[in-house]
Amino acid sequence: MRAWELQVGRHSTVIVHVVHWMTTFIVSFAGTVQLAELDGPFVKLRLQGRFWHKRADVLARVAAYLQRRIPDIMEVDIEDDAQLDDSAAAFDHS
Repeated sequence: MRAWELQVGRHSTVIVHVVHWMTTFIVSFAGTVQLAELDGPFVKLRLQGRFWHKRADVLARVAAYLQRRIPDIMEVDIEDDAQLDDSAAAFDHS
C-alpha cells in the first residue's frame, strides 16, 4: 500500500507530524508551516508569520523534505500564492 492510499485522516496525521518535526527540529523557521489540504498524493501547505528565509525557499525546503520522507507525494504546493509575499506590507495589520 502506498502512503497516499492510506486513509486521508491517518495520512494527514503523518504529514502533520513530519511537518511539525521538521520545522521544530531541523530548520529554525520563525513562522509556522501547517498542512492545509491533502488530496491523495497532493499536499497543500499554509505559511503563517514571519520567516528568517524567503517564503518560497521555506516552501521548497519543506516540499523537498516531505517528498524525501514520503516518496509517494507527487506535489507540494502553497494554499494561497499570497502566502509567498515577503514584503513588510504582508505583515502590516494596523
